[in-house]
Amino acid sequence: MHGLHYPAGGLTGLMILIVLIIVAYRIIKGNPSEKPDKTAREILDERYARGEIDAQQYKEQKKNISE
Repeated sequence: MHGLHYPAGGLTGLMILIVLIIVAYRIIKGNPSEKPDKTAREILDERYARGEIDAQQYKEQKKNISE
């Protein structure tokens, strides 16, 4: 109503600006709790567990990954 002359008027505007900056930062940066992409070993383990590859293929691919 009275702009910056209103009690805490400038402080309210500053608080809104800070909140907007924090929200924008989190949107741009992404969720920090997200797990990073799976490693090749994790994918191989999952494929073996689902039965997509047999034990021999698992051992060969595991050896190739560790090289």
